[in-house]
Formats: sequence, structure tokens, C-alpha cells
Amino acid sequence: MTSEEIINGLLSEERKVRKVAVTRVCLFAEGGVSELSLHDKIDVIEHVGILNQENILKICSSMVFAEENAMAVAALKVAEESLYRDSRLDFIDFLVQKYRTQKYAIQLTKVWSSRLYADRLVSLLGSKYDDIVIDSANVLAEIALGAYINKLCNLIEHDEDEVRLAVSTAICERGDDRIPLSFIKKCLADTVSGVRVMGLLAVKKQLSPKWIPSLYEFSLGNENDEECGESLKLLGDINTYDVVDPIAQVMFATSNQNVRWLCLQALNRVDQNFRLENYEKRLKNATEDDLPHIFELLGHCEGHDAYVVLKRELDNTDDPGMVALIAGAMGTCDYPECEKDLAALFDKGVVEAYAAASALKNLVRNRVLSYYEECLQNDKMDVLVKQTIMQHVAEGAKSMPVDSSLVDVVHGFLESDNDNMRYLSLMALESIASPSSIPFLIKIRDESWTEIFQTELNNAIKNCCKGKATDILEFMLVAEPEVQKSIQDFLKHNPLILCDNDLLLLEKQDYNWAWDKDLLACVKETHRYDKSFIWRQFSRDDLSEKLVCFLARGFDQATPNAREILEPEILINCFSRFQTEKPLLLLGKLMSNFPHPELLPPLIQFAENCSPDLEAIFKSYVRRMVLNMDEGV
Repeated sequence: MTSEEIINGLLSEERKVRKVAVTRVCLFAEGGVSELSLHDKIDVIEHVGILNQENILKICSSMVFAEENAMAVAALKVAEESLYRDSRLDFIDFLVQKYRTQKYAIQLTKVWSSRLYADRLVSLLGSKYDDIVIDSANVLAEIALGAYINKLCNLIEHDEDEVRLAVSTAICERGDDRIPLSFIKKCLADTVSGVRVMGLLAVKKQLSPKWIPSLYEFSLGNENDEECGESLKLLGDINTYDVVDPIAQVMFATSNQNVRWLCLQALNRVDQNFRLENYEKRLKNATEDDLPHIFELLGHCEGHDAYVVLKRELDNTDDPGMVALIAGAMGTCDYPECEKDLAALFDKGVVEAYAAASALKNLVRNRVLSYYEECLQNDKMDVLVKQTIMQHVAEGAKSMPVDSSLVDVVHGFLESDNDNMRYLSLMALESIASPSSIPFLIKIRDESWTEIFQTELNNAIKNCCKGKATDILEFMLVAEPEVQKSIQDFLKHNPLILCDNDLLLLEKQDYNWAWDKDLLACVKETHRYDKSFIWRQFSRDDLSEKLVCFLARGFDQATPNAREILEPEILINCFSRFQTEKPLLLLGKLMSNFPHPELLPPLIQFAENCSPDLEAIFKSYVRRMVLNMDEGV
């Protein structure tokens, strides 16, 4: 028979014809009707839905054992869409009997999604096959967890890790606050980490103070950071006075720094009033071993209330070790009033001063650095304390401005007899990066020093120069000749420390120094050398002649930008102060190139009253200025 003939037989109104057709279809499962291809057989199976429930059930029951999986899939599709309630129950009962078809029973039950059919899967929870147990448990939990939860919870005793993990996941992810307490506790005690994590998830869904003992026991000695962090977090979220002690106990009992940090994070989730009350009680009965832990906890409290506790303890002790512990707590407490108390400790012993220096490091405010300045200048201060302070200055200068007075104090340590202090002062100046440090750094250069020290020294000088051509120019104008020469040599060997056209190369010529074309290019950029800088230089009696000489020499190249930088008042002011011939000539030349009406009267007046030697030259300057004004230059 062809597939078309079989389909027609299934559609026939004659009972005998239909019976023959049904029989032929059932033979498909045994490999019969070999004249039909697999495609034709599947086509026939897809038409089985037109039959009565008895024949559908008969054919589908035979097809699930077919050697060709495609035929079984097609039959299951027909069963899913065509069977009714009673037939479905019969089919499920048939499928659960053998391992080969149990997976089909689970599959259809999930699709039909009813407790009526799910009840048939309960027996599969005792299967010797783990995959059947896991799949059945997942479907039962999905359809009606509340109805089957007790039977599912029993599986937490299963020997196989995979089964326990699957069951705990199915229950804890879908469950709510009705998950049995005993089941959750068994999850928390399981040998598999994933099961324990599911237990914590269940606790989270029904979180209350009743879980404090279990979570404390779970956290204590637990070296798994993920698990311990979650359990401590849950303790913190309970947020009652009773959780403070368990979390603190976990912290005191471990040397694992990650776990200690997790404890502090958990405590920060608890109301600070609860924490402070607990810490104060602990202080009254604390052993010597407990004190470091308690003050560490106090240091993570904030505000006036925490400060009051620390201040009281500080005032009531003269023990250096105790003072050091309190100082450390004040350093992390981050309350402004702590600063003056810490600063006062510099006048006590070495232990107290060292602790105060370390604590002040954490109070990142400008006024803290002023305390450091006083300490560094104190000749009685222990050198180890000063080294600590200098290290903190180096770190603090990276994020906050430093007063020039403190910079001057640091300069004084560059020639210290203590190698560590010299090195740390270099680190501090490298962070501060002030051009005013250049002469001090240049002065101490010595080829006999170690390579590490030389490297740090060069880094400090580079940082003080980098991208600060304007500041260096201003500094060089007043520098001593030997300092100018040293800086010139250093910059020539390190030409890349200045940005773009800030390249600074010096040559010693007349007027003590002069600038080459690279510096001239810098001056042409108004964003590098602004009016405020030029004004500062021209206002200095001892410098303006040098600067005018420089500007006048290179004026042909700098004219466009020089007009933007120099205002008439600057030139008039200088012209009235100059006395010597050469700068007057250079200034006159400079003025003649500026078509400003304000410059013409003083230039004419000088041309009429100057010496015969200068008269002709200045009259030519007047003519040039008038010409420039007429041409609208």
C-alpha cells in the first residue's frame, strides 16, 4: 500500500478498512511496510489525529518505540494535539513504565502543564536514572511546587551531587517564604557550593532575625568569598542590634583579608546606632587581643557620634599602643575634628607621632598638609616619622595643591644626611611638580649617586619642567647665571619634556642670556604666553630691558602675535623707565611696528629731545609708525 492508500484507509468510513490501515501504521514502529520511505511514514502519522481516541492512543503508543526517532517525535506531536483528558492519563501511565519512554512522559506533562498529569511523575522521583529524577523534579516544581515540595525536598538527601544541585535550584529559585526551614538548612550544610548558594537564595526570600544563628554558623570559617560575602550581606540586611555581634565575631575569627573586608561591608549595612552601642559594650570588657579589632570597627563609623567615642578613649589613655590604635581609627573615621587631635599627637612619643602621621594620610584635605609642614620642621621629631610624613606628602600632592611654604620645607631635605629622606623628598617634589624646585634639584645633581637616585632626580626635574614653559621662562629671568646654565644643559639633553613648541633651549649671549628660534616660536603662541605673564615681566625694573631686547630681536617673526600680547601701555611704561641706549633703540623699533595712536606722541617727543646720535634713528621709527598707521597694518 502507498502512503496515500493508507491515509485514505484511515479516513474510510468502513471499520474493517480503517482497522487494516491502523494495523499497517503500527507496523511502522517495527520497521514494517518497507516499501514506504521515512518521509511517507511521517506523512501518514501526521494524519492519525483524525482517528478516534482509541486508535490514536494505539498508534502513538507503538510509535514511541520506533527505531526512527523522527517517527516517535511525529507521534508525540499527534498525541499532544489530539488526545483528550482520559486518553492523556492513559498515555502518560503507559509512558512512565519504561526508561526509554519516561522522557516522553515528562515532555508531554510539561506541555499539558496540569497537576492531573503531573501526579503520574511523582513515581519517577525514585528512579535509578539521575536524568529522569532531575527532569521530573524540574517539571513538578514548575507546574505546582507547593503541591510537591515535600516530596521534592526529600531529594536533598540524594547521593548524587548533580541531583541535589538540580533539586535545590528548582525549589529555591521558584519557591517563596514557604520553603521548609529544614530543607534550607540542609542546603546550607551541603558539600556542593552551588547547593549552598541556593540555600542562601532561599534565606534571602524569607529573611528575618530567625536566620541569624544559621547565617552566623555558615559564615564562620567559610573561606569561599562568594558564599561568605552573600551570607554576611544577608546578616547586614536583617539590620538589628543582634546581627552586629555575629558579624564582628566572624571578622575577629579570620585572618582572610577578603573575609574581613566583607565583614566591614556587611556591618556598614547595619544602622550605625546599633554598631556603636555594640562596640562601646565590647570596649568595656575587651581583651588586649580584641582592641585592634574593635578600633578597626570604630574607624568605619562616621560622624560626630563615632568621634565622641574615639575622643573619649583617647583622653582616657596614656598607653602609646592604645593611642596608636585610636589614631588609626580616627584616620578612617573621616571626621574633621579628628585632624586636630591627631596633630596634637606629634608632640608625644615616637609611636604616637608615627600613628598620627599614618592616620592623617587618610584625611585628604588641604589643611592636613599644613600639619605635615610643622612636623617636618620640628627638629625633635623622629626621622622615621618624618619619612612617613614625606611619603604621605608625595602621595597627597598628586590630588591636592601644596602651599609654597611646604614646598620650601621639602627643598630643605634634598641635602639631608639621611638617604631615605633625600629620596622621599625627591618623590614629593616629583608629585608637586613646581618649577620653583628646579634650581634646588639641579644643584644636587651628582654623578656619584646611585642609578636609582639619579633616575628619581631626573624624573623630578622632568615633572617640574613638563608643559610649563611659561613658568620656566619667568623663573629663568631671575635665575643666577650658573643655574641658568645648568637648566640649559639639562633641557638640551632632555628635549622632549616640554610640550610641542614649549621646547626651551638657551644660549648665553649679551644681556646675560638670550632665546633662540624655538623659544621665539613659543612666544608667538598667545595661549602659551598670555598678557598676564608679559605684564608681570614688564612691571619689573630689572627685567623689562632684557625682555624688550628679546622681543625686538625676533619681532619680524613674532609681529602678528606680539600685537595681540603687548598693549600700548606696556611699551609706554617701559619707554619712560629705560635709560641706556641699546634697549631704547630696540624698544623704539618695537614701538614703530605697532600702529597704535597712543604710541606716537611719546616716540615723537623722544625723537625731538634725544641726543644727535639717536635723533635720526628715532625719526625713522616715527616715519615707520606713521606709514604703518596709514596702511592700516
